[in-house]
Amino acid sequence: MSGVHFAWHNPSVTAQLRFDDQLPLCAVDIDWQRYRDWDLTRLTANYMRLLLGYLVEFPDDGGIMLHCVSGWDRTPMFISLLRCLLWSEGLCRASLSAMQLLYLTLAYDWFLFGHRLPDRMQKDECVLHYCFHFLHSVSRDRHLSMLRWYPHLQKPQQQQPQQLTDRTVRLRQLCDIFFSAYSNAEKRRAAALAAANSASADQFN
Repeated sequence: MSGVHFAWHNPSVTAQLRFDDQLPLCAVDIDWQRYRDWDLTRLTANYMRLLLGYLVEFPDDGGIMLHCVSGWDRTPMFISLLRCLLWSEGLCRASLSAMQLLYLTLAYDWFLFGHRLPDRMQKDECVLHYCFHFLHSVSRDRHLSMLRWYPHLQKPQQQQPQQLTDRTVRLRQLCDIFFSAYSNAEKRRAAALAAANSASADQFN
């Protein structure tokens, strides 16, 4: 979310960003010393450049381990973002349509990880919504294109500008499907809540 910052000043936040290994090519031009100055969109985008770069540059190291404290909010978000961004460039699950990829990432990356969507919606903790809001906002961001940084991944029959265009179209199609379904879910939740409040009010009349 542009302009929204993480509360690094909170006394309970003791985590610090540090690197023990070499940075991947796509992340070396980032001024990591200023990570506390970034808004949520830039913070997430730079994390994604780092993770995508590690996946591409070190494929023989057994992959990467990604986990937050609990495992049902930030973990599925970053796994889902990785899957969707790679898919958008034909580097992961390329045969799936946008609808199929959305079904896969929601079912496997989010809900099998234990994401409690009804609880999060009730508390207005919109982690799932933010995931796809972020994807839509960076759909034209060339810095998150692995084909830009690593031309050897490029398909021989396509030129980079065309692939970047395809990437944007695929990400926005994916997000449009999600937002349509999410909006319908919110409307049903609001209707159910209104009905419950009405029934509760009738008991006291």
